[in-house]
Amino acid sequence: MAAWRRIPGVIGLALLAAAVASCGTVVKDPMTPQQARAQVMDAGTELVRELGLRGNLVETTFSYQSCSDNNKGPFRGQLVLTFWMPGAARSAPVESAPLVAALQQHGWKGDPGFHSHSTATLTKDNVKAVVSVAPANPPPFGHASIDLLGQCRDTYDHSKDPFDRGDVTAELESE
Repeated sequence: MAAWRRIPGVIGLALLAAAVASCGTVVKDPMTPQQARAQVMDAGTELVRELGLRGNLVETTFSYQSCSDNNKGPFRGQLVLTFWMPGAARSAPVESAPLVAALQQHGWKGDPGFHSHSTATLTKDNVKAVVSVAPANPPPFGHASIDLLGQCRDTYDHSKDPFDRGDVTAELESE
């Protein structure tokens, strides 16, 4: 008879657990904020080295980006690199094809499932690279930008964090 008395409590706990689970996104294999940051910073450091961008970075910023429309978790690391293409005149625009080809030579692959208004979207090691080249007018601030987006696996609540974590150029160029 005592077992019958526990059933309403067990059912109540099960319903409570189901309600809590439905309020947020369940993340399999979550990562820490440090891991989310390292995922895109490592990819950025690699791009700086492989594309010869040391000394050509105009602006870099790291932040955590919500993977939902309501600034809730999960979050992912986001690194934006704006740069001049090595060897190209800084007063003229560049073509996107050589930049995309250079990325592909270093293992970045096209991602037909990711849609944006960018020049190209490529992936490597679970990081998306959203590539954009600057238009001819107005005079460019940089030739191109690459927005690196990590996986949506950071479960820490970054909704109250400052959006811009600051310039990370020195860190990217240090290796």
